[in-house]
Amino acid sequence: MSEIWSRTSKTQRWLQVEIAICEAFARKRLIPQAYSKLTQGGMLLVEIGEDQGASVTALYNEHGFSNVMLYKDLSGHDRIVSGVRL
Repeated sequence: MSEIWSRTSKTQRWLQVEIAICEAFARKRLIPQAYSKLTQGGMLLVEIGEDQGASVTALYNEHGFSNVMLYKDLSGHDRIVSGVRL
């Protein structure tokens, strides 16, 4: 029972909540609105959490971005997603 309330467990739960909120925000607002505001050739770059690469690149593709790229940081973790409006 004490493991549930450990600092690591609480941090992991908060991280899961934060990731869910960020993904919901991206899905509902940021990515679609950015696409509609960008002109042809405009680029959107978003910093992401290390375990969000697949879901955020899927959102970019879902909302019409092309040339979607996932960049890693110096530690080798997913860090930036970019896409271009054509």
